[in-house]
Amino acid sequence: MIQEYDLGILDAEQALSLDPTNTTSIYRKAKCLFGLCKYEDSLALLEQVFQKLQTSEVESMIAKTKLFVSQSEGNYDLFALMEQCEQNPFQRFDVAEYTSSKLTIKDTMSIGIGVYTTSPIEFGELLVLSKALHVVFPKEKPPSFDFNFLKKTMNTQERTYLVGELSSMCVEQSGLLKKLYTLYDGSSKRKDYEGINLDRIDKVVHYNSFGIGIEFSEEQYTEKGSGLFYIPSFFNHSDQPNCSYNFLGDLMLIRATKNIKADEQLFISYVPLLLQEERDNILRKYWGIKIDRPIIPYEIEKLKADVKYFEKIHQETISIFEANQQKGIHDTPKIPATQMVAKIKYWESKLGFGHINLIHIYKHVGQTFHLSNYFQQALEYFEKLIKLLKRYNPTRYEFAIQYCICALNNVKQDKVSDLFDDAINAARQMIICSWGKSDSRFYDKLMKPLEPFLEGFVLSSLNDLKFDE
Repeated sequence: MIQEYDLGILDAEQALSLDPTNTTSIYRKAKCLFGLCKYEDSLALLEQVFQKLQTSEVESMIAKTKLFVSQSEGNYDLFALMEQCEQNPFQRFDVAEYTSSKLTIKDTMSIGIGVYTTSPIEFGELLVLSKALHVVFPKEKPPSFDFNFLKKTMNTQERTYLVGELSSMCVEQSGLLKKLYTLYDGSSKRKDYEGINLDRIDKVVHYNSFGIGIEFSEEQYTEKGSGLFYIPSFFNHSDQPNCSYNFLGDLMLIRATKNIKADEQLFISYVPLLLQEERDNILRKYWGIKIDRPIIPYEIEKLKADVKYFEKIHQETISIFEANQQKGIHDTPKIPATQMVAKIKYWESKLGFGHINLIHIYKHVGQTFHLSNYFQQALEYFEKLIKLLKRYNPTRYEFAIQYCICALNNVKQDKVSDLFDDAINAARQMIICSWGKSDSRFYDKLMKPLEPFLEGFVLSSLNDLKFDE
């Protein structure tokens, strides 16, 4: 479908210069304005058309345009969108995009272009809802790997298809090509506009596309889909970002994870929660980001071995716990608790609290101690884990919910009941980082795992700590 809306408007205006009341020309202009995302201008013309042409098609177009006007101001029923994605994770939505008026894109003077605030931003505020310029999902193209002989690198097949399909789309949409060429392509110099250049489009996709459902390791990079999103491409990386993002089908949402002052740069994290050394290697390999980090005096191979040790105990504990449940046995899985605590203290002293690598220890030991009924110790490690997640990735609310469950078990034993409020608050804040604070349905849905553990407890925290502050 050719989408030369500017040319369509020129044609319509030429026709209207001959007959200003021509309903067909007004309607065509309105549809072209809609295609250019000028929804309010489109709506004004559509209502003018409807006075003379009261058809179901025009009426439907007016309703859709009114919805898009509202959405372009940041008003979405995200809960309904999430429910649709539960039915089909690879949903392609027909919605208006939104970029907060509090954002501006400008030169960072050090790392190229970046996104900045023009006004203060509140924690949990929706900053961007971007629909992919194009996205490729695995159900459309079977996931496999492709060798790029020019770069001597492995690329997922989805990304290869993304380049090819974007190039084909640019043939029909000259505006899309101009948009692509405003994105970073690995060059430090701004290039003039040119015709379709597959190598340049490939570089734009390489540096700017986002993996949907990504899985990283030092050996490989796999993803469940690839999408190119325009405004999100201007957000730069930080290990301690002030924004988070998530996906709903072919939509990408970016929110503030803390209160942000005016004229501050906004950052997201390009890499999931891996060991710091693995994160640094991936940033160098896939984005060419050179990490100027001082060498940390500890044995990385020893750390990797101990993380695997904690993970192994965790998995074994889960297996024993589940097997006992199936048999109706209430025996508690036995774990080498003393040895585990010794290892934890060793790495806390080596790394210092606040180090990202401790996340990988705390998440395994917290769950292991909890399954083994060491509720007090589990609560301690979950509390430390949540503090680190708030710094590095505050959207991992599933750990905050486990923290709540652990706190509830302590409440039952008449211990540290005051920490339950802290746990609920932590879960609530982390849910807000993903879904905002205006819709309590997210809170109710995501906190459902707590219900079996409440067992009639009347805890005011659950009623008081809602989204509408």
